Amino acid sequence: MSTGLKIRSFMSIADEIETHLQIVNDRIDEIWVNEAWGNFLRSIEYQNYTDAPEGNKLLKKVKGWNKKRHNEFKDSYQEFSVEHLCYSLDTRKKYGKKMLDTLKSYNMMDEKEYQKLLPATKEIPAKGAVDPLMDRLKEYYLVPILDKNDYKKLTTPFSGNEVFQAFLDYSPINAEPFIFRELLYKVRSYRMHRGDREAVTIYFNHYHSSYVGDTAEFVRKLSGNVHLFRELEESVKEPLDALALAVRQLDWAKEGEATTKSVDIKKRTNTNKINQEQEIYWV
Repeated sequence: MSTGLKIRSFMSIADEIETHLQIVNDRIDEIWVNEAWGNFLRSIEYQNYTDAPEGNKLLKKVKGWNKKRHNEFKDSYQEFSVEHLCYSLDTRKKYGKKMLDTLKSYNMMDEKEYQKLLPATKEIPAKGAVDPLMDRLKEYYLVPILDKNDYKKLTTPFSGNEVFQAFLDYSPINAEPFIFRELLYKVRSYRMHRGDREAVTIYFNHYHSSYVGDTAEFVRKLSGNVHLFRELEESVKEPLDALALAVRQLDWAKEGEATTKSVDIKKRTNTNKINQEQEIYWV
């Protein structure tokens, strides 16, 4: 099937990659996250991270002051406790604001977001209503934040994702599907710090084949859920496979643009044939 040329920006291709990865993550959230989140809140990893330190109140304050003076992090952070946002209005006011203050002090929250969330510390939402403060706390644990220099995940207290990951490492819950969340945020981080062209190049050179392109690997990373794979095959795998095939036809000689000739795009996998037209011309 012959294709013509079409002008497309690196931004539009990166958007397409992100959109398809978001589809995978949305389904993973629906199937695995609620169960994992409930178990995480009962885990020793979460308790150790959010429990109040033991000992005399005055001695604990002195210890905290000494850590601050030496630029050391605390051993635990009560402000990142879900229970404190739900137990009473008093604890929500105290620890909700403290959570926002801590995130802001570590440059994990800007002034605009801080001011937006601050009013949410002063009231407990009705049952079933949206709770932006709780959503932000959940994000603190579930969303991996990557360092813009080496793209490794930030550790506590900047992000609580390593606490959640430590729980998954020893949990009967299959943690494999959660790597798609890391991949999505890697792509976003590459786009933010290195640009769309670099993000697209890195995704197809280093991640696509081992996450989505190889059918067996895709199924394995979905915890062996063949039904979910079938669901995502048409909406995620086929379009990204076709795009990956088109990328291999590109001429990367020029710094700011790439061209492709008319090609036949046909992709055969272990389970299906993909016969999809792909028009592409990058600038």
